[in-house]
Amino acid sequence: MTSRKLITGQDELSSLAIGAKVAEAPGGITSSDAATKGLNIKRAMIVGQAAPGVPLWRCDEPTSRHRGVPFVVFPGNVGGESTLCELVEAWS
Repeated sequence: MTSRKLITGQDELSSLAIGAKVAEAPGGITSSDAATKGLNIKRAMIVGQAAPGVPLWRCDEPTSRHRGVPFVVFPGNVGGESTLCELVEAWS
């Protein structure tokens, strides 16, 4: 059971046009690969912290796949078992 609402387009093509609201990547090299290879980020602005020790980036480059979408870089050695869950709940 979930309280989230499924957002769909009118057809397959319009469904693909629905953008992400936030991107998250765990760990150092995983975050780097997700940012540079997955999202095509070459430069990002550090906006602040999503949680203590958890950087929050935003990329406004026109080449980025998700321009303007917050990118949470979640280091593996930061927080406890529930920190990511708490962060998601706080943003919901």
